[in-house]
Amino acid sequence: MQKNKIALLPALEKIEGVISASGDGLIGGSAGLSIFYHQLYLTSENESHLEKSRELITAAVEAYAGMEDISFRDGSFGVALSINYMMNAGVIAIDAGELSESIDTPVYISSLRSIVQGHYDFWEGGLGAVPYAYERLPDARAKGYLHQVHSLMADSKLLGIYMDGIMEYLSAGATRANGSMILRILDQITNIVKILIQFRKLLPQITGIDAGLSSFADWIVGVRSDLKRLNNESEYLFFELRLCFILLQIGNEHQKDFALLILNDLYSKREDLLNSPLPLTCINGLGEWAYIFKKLHRTFDLSVAGTEYNFWIAVINAEVLKGTCTRDLAGIGIVLTDYLNDLDNGLIDKLLLM
Repeated sequence: MQKNKIALLPALEKIEGVISASGDGLIGGSAGLSIFYHQLYLTSENESHLEKSRELITAAVEAYAGMEDISFRDGSFGVALSINYMMNAGVIAIDAGELSESIDTPVYISSLRSIVQGHYDFWEGGLGAVPYAYERLPDARAKGYLHQVHSLMADSKLLGIYMDGIMEYLSAGATRANGSMILRILDQITNIVKILIQFRKLLPQITGIDAGLSSFADWIVGVRSDLKRLNNESEYLFFELRLCFILLQIGNEHQKDFALLILNDLYSKREDLLNSPLPLTCINGLGEWAYIFKKLHRTFDLSVAGTEYNFWIAVINAEVLKGTCTRDLAGIGIVLTDYLNDLDNGLIDKLLLM
């Protein structure tokens, strides 16, 4: 670990030197940066990093009440998650009653209203409050909210709506021109599937989930070759990696074997990824790619995935030192500090609904 720390600290220092908050949200804003600085403090033990973390989350708390954007990406849902995260870490102190009244209630009401209006998107719509509610369990209000969300998802019928949408494209003779649209729909599907997997883990008394997950597993194995044909190779590789992780959790034995075959194929695509202009981000970028390999290694004891995780962390480190900067650079900082601190229940688990 000390060797890793020495190797990665220059990259973390470079990130710290160039990032600045853009707004108050989770991705690129003060709420997300506060978590980066807290994890940096765990790595560096530098009190100034802890103080910066406290300063940033305090700014996010002050901005929260006036936020009109409710999204997980830039709005109140993501800020609420950050506040809860930092409260649990002991960086800020909030009275339990105040938290319930000023954050829980408005978050749940806004989320349910958005879902009822048909805004199911995880990053921009109503489903973005789900990770926050998971963090608040076993609180009765959080449990009640999650039951309501599941009811609104109508026993996974929402999953079928998205899958039917893709089938309409395919039956109409979809071409590569439709590929990016189909990939966006696939992102929605995988987010819904990951939410359902979490429902199954955390609220096992809810019925109807297994049937929806099983139908998805059957469907995706059947249409994968068509979907792959329609999409840019490097972009589709991200979906393939997410798909492997999902199938290994919900698939039957045949589907799990199929997932391992896909993984073997992905290992051989390393050069394609290295030669592609992949963003240096923790979502839809090198950070997510590295982190999913960590979860594959930890969750399913795939040693080769652990090797890949270490390799991609080294790639990220090299890219940061080259000076590659993005709005989500703090997210890459969180990936690196997660690697150093071995945080099995870190923020990225929540971002990716692992």
